[in-house]
Amino acid sequence: MEALQETIVSSGDAMEESVSPQESLSTAIPQRKSWPAVEWLPIQLSVALPVLRFCVRDLLSLDPGQIIATAWQHGDDLPLSIEDVQLAWVEVEAVDREIAVRITRLL
Repeated sequence: MEALQETIVSSGDAMEESVSPQESLSTAIPQRKSWPAVEWLPIQLSVALPVLRFCVRDLLSLDPGQIIATAWQHGDDLPLSIEDVQLAWVEVEAVDREIAVRITRLL
């Protein structure tokens, strides 16, 4: 993976330093030192995709690879939640043969 280039200005002098994406992410997100006892707990995130007129009968008749029509407009953001608490808005995209979400706005 290509390293990100970041320019650091210190007392009027500019120098370039390579910063990995992981290091960049860790400096961008404030670390919460007050939660070390629970930071390892697993959580389940949910993305709500609107499906209109979908019944239990439709769920029971699903086959692998079947496509379901949704009310989601391509390009619209979807809510990302834990339980009933919405954390962010995400966009959905296909990566290889998987579905992925990208956070667009944090709440």
